[in-house]
Amino acid sequence: MSEHLTQEDIDAYIAKTGSRAAEALSMLGKNADFSEAFRSKVGQALFSDAVEILHDLLQDIYNEKATDQQKAEFRAYKRIIERWTRRINAVDETIKTIKKSRQRNIL
Repeated sequence: MSEHLTQEDIDAYIAKTGSRAAEALSMLGKNADFSEAFRSKVGQALFSDAVEILHDLLQDIYNEKATDQQKAEFRAYKRIIERWTRRINAVDETIKTIKKSRQRNIL
C-alpha cells in the first residue's frame, strides 16, 4: 500500500481501539524501514530477482534435474520470499485497519 498514514488516521484509530492501538503502531514502527526499502526500486529489483531465481530452481526440480544444493537453495529462497510477504501483508493490513477507523468516524 503506497498511502501514508496521517496523524488524523492514527488519532482516530487510537480513539477507537484504546490501548490495543499500541501493538499495531509498534508493529508498524518495527517494520517501517523494511517496508520502505521493500517498496523502493532496489527492493523491488531484489524481490524480482529472488522470484526469478526461485522460478528457475523450481523448473529444475520439476524436471528432476536439480541437485541437492539447488533443492536447498529453493527452500531458502522460498522461506525468504514467504517471510517478506508476511511482513508486507501485515503492514498493509494494519494500515487498512487504521484508515478504516478514520473513515468510520467521518461517516
